Amino acid sequence: MTMALSFYSLQPNQTVAANTITVVTTDGNVSEVQGLQPGAVVAADSFNRLSDALKVAIRPAAGEAKLASHDK
Repeated sequence: MTMALSFYSLQPNQTVAANTITVVTTDGNVSEVQGLQPGAVVAADSFNRLSDALKVAIRPAAGEAKLASHDK
């Protein structure tokens, strides 16, 4: 059973673009998808605030922010 999902990906000009991926198979922990390039940066939250071509700022994940401040 395949399923199509929508997501926003970050573009080189710091805007987002709406895209669709197809989930081909999943085992509960790992999924095989089509339509997403390796290394792509995708939105993880606040989807209701995004729209095509909207300029965004990337913020570090909570764990990354703690690590960066600890390294100083």
